[in-house]
Amino acid sequence: MVMNICFELAGRGSRIGMNRKTLSTSFCIVTLSSALLGILFITLVKAQTTPTVSVIFPNTTNSSVNEYEVCDTFRVNITVNSPDIGIWSWQVGIYFDKNILECVNLGEGTFFAGKYILGFQPGTINNTSGYITFSGNSLRDPETVGVNGTGVLMWFEFHVIGCGNCVLNITESPLDLQCGVKLNQRVDSSLVRIEPVIVIDGSFTNTESVEIPIPSGGNATIEGNVTITKSVVTKNALHFDVSGPSGSTGWINITFPMVNTTEIKVFINKVKLTPPPFPIITANATCYFIYFEFSLSAHEIAIQFAIADVAVTDVVTSKTVVNQGYCMNITLTVENQGDFTETFNITALCDETAISLLSGKNYTTVTLKSGTLATVTINWNTTGIAKGNFTITACVNLVPGETDTADNNLTNGWIIVAMIGDITGPDGWPDGECDMRDVGLVARYFGQDVPLAPANCDLTGPTTGVPDGEIDMRDIGLVARHFGEVDP
Repeated sequence: MVMNICFELAGRGSRIGMNRKTLSTSFCIVTLSSALLGILFITLVKAQTTPTVSVIFPNTTNSSVNEYEVCDTFRVNITVNSPDIGIWSWQVGIYFDKNILECVNLGEGTFFAGKYILGFQPGTINNTSGYITFSGNSLRDPETVGVNGTGVLMWFEFHVIGCGNCVLNITESPLDLQCGVKLNQRVDSSLVRIEPVIVIDGSFTNTESVEIPIPSGGNATIEGNVTITKSVVTKNALHFDVSGPSGSTGWINITFPMVNTTEIKVFINKVKLTPPPFPIITANATCYFIYFEFSLSAHEIAIQFAIADVAVTDVVTSKTVVNQGYCMNITLTVENQGDFTETFNITALCDETAISLLSGKNYTTVTLKSGTLATVTINWNTTGIAKGNFTITACVNLVPGETDTADNNLTNGWIIVAMIGDITGPDGWPDGECDMRDVGLVARYFGQDVPLAPANCDLTGPTTGVPDGEIDMRDIGLVARHFGEVDP
């Protein structure tokens, strides 16, 4: 285009022709200058930074994870960063989860501090539905340009009422213009919407943690994005209730002490979870880790764990008086109250001395399945036992992993070891001599069987010193033979 113009100028008079080089050069300079200015103008426009509006927690990020518990209160700032475009007016509204947070206050920030303004207009807090309508402010004359830079437009103060994940949403929704972010700039005497604007919502996460002691040893820790209540531990189960926003996904993570080799079962509303996918159960050397998810509303959770536990439940002696060197029976009842088949030993003690059996051992070995019991009858020969009063105790040894030891021992009653033939006295107990009281007591029950007759009257049987369950001439004859003897 420049060359054509130069050619046309050259065809005119010599005066013009003499200056065609000068004119051509000048025109090229003007054209080049215009192009450069255009490039500079475009560059300046493109260099303008898009404004950003963010939800900022006290930790200076837009995310708060497990920093606040139920009943805590915290404040978030709505900050703006607009280095190039001057902001003349702004509006901010926010959505939140009404089951997790409630707004208790709001106020203006310092972005317009020191400027002529129309005045801060607070929005309406609606905790029932979980939103706050537009709050806003605007500059006014004699201001002529908007404010740029970084600052706080306003703040919201929230109270934590539940657990879970919650978005502090300032992204404008087309369906509800009561909330979101609007920024305006002043162009001449008109307000112009600033678009686009980068909006960064806030993310609030609050997981509840409950620690509860386990009777078999250690503490269990329950964590989740739900509200946890009514936590209680029975002998072999951990129970608790959960609640949260209906329809959302809840999760629970439990750290459970490895008190023995156990089996974990998870129940929600009494229905057992069967993987896959949940529960996911892993372990290390000291703990089990139990993780599962569920659709939220209100639920009853039970974590059933297997235990090892054996117990003595009863001790019964066949007599209250036994003659020295004679025999009597001690019947012991043991129960497997755990969840595994167990093999263990049971021992009867006279005071603190283990009673020896005919086998030469001082214990009996039993094997019991979970939830079953057994009775063990021990024939106690009192040969070598001094005369006197003794307590009878039964005990079972600990099985691997057992921690409930309170019922591994049981003492029930006492036994008098007396001289032969002395079974009663003035107060109904042996008095140290064999007299007519003893003869009369045995004779009174002659011909009767135990237990209708007192077992103390059944002194002997065909085998001397071993009762046979009936009161007969052997018993009367034994007392008669020792009639008149006195315990030295």
